[in-house]
Amino acid sequence: MEKKVLLSFTPELTFRSFMNDIIKNYNVEINIVKADIEAIIQGVVRETGVTEVEMCDKGRQREYAEARAIVSWLARRYTSMTLTSIGKRLGRDHISVIHYVRMVGSWMEEPRLNMRGARITQKLIDEIEQ
Repeated sequence: MEKKVLLSFTPELTFRSFMNDIIKNYNVEINIVKADIEAIIQGVVRETGVTEVEMCDKGRQREYAEARAIVSWLARRYTSMTLTSIGKRLGRDHISVIHYVRMVGSWMEEPRLNMRGARITQKLIDEIEQ
């Protein structure tokens, strides 16, 4: 039997208390996966063949930008780093990170836009989540 949940938020109801209520009352299991940006970078280096120096360089070649985009998307999803801190680690600003996150998000929704990027990203997601 399917349970329907009506969501309504009041100033007194915080997101944390809301999630605690959901977990307690609806037998939901939440698995939080965290990763380290250095491990993400090393995974992208291994899968793309782009060196860390090339990735963090000012180069605009497709391979370098693709590697930075994958690192940005994975770091945003699997770390608690801010856009600014991700950008600093990659030698970019937070606006570039926003662009990269949106770009990889579109690859993941529609892999035909960049089959290679989507495949590499999915492989790294599988490694992080195992």
